[in-house]
Amino acid sequence: MATTQPDATGVQAEALQPLLDARHADLRRRIREVLGEDELVPPIAIPTAACGDKVRGWMQRIADEGLTATGSPRRRPTPTCSRRSRATTRC
Repeated sequence: MATTQPDATGVQAEALQPLLDARHADLRRRIREVLGEDELVPPIAIPTAACGDKVRGWMQRIADEGLTATGSPRRRPTPTCSRRSRATTRC
């Protein structure tokens, strides 16, 4: 099976980073920093319950830092139903 070396394409990931991160660049940079910390290294060969506790701690840490806020809308949009849309969708 042939593989492509990262430098063979002429595209550098660092050059694409600003385009991929777009308006959330600061948030994504911060998330990458937190996920790259030594205390967040995935455990190897520990009991399932202990692993679950560890992951819950990580998620709490990420939430405490406010890094999950953009994943939830501030307010749920209320669907508006017209006579026409009622025939084709649930309102």
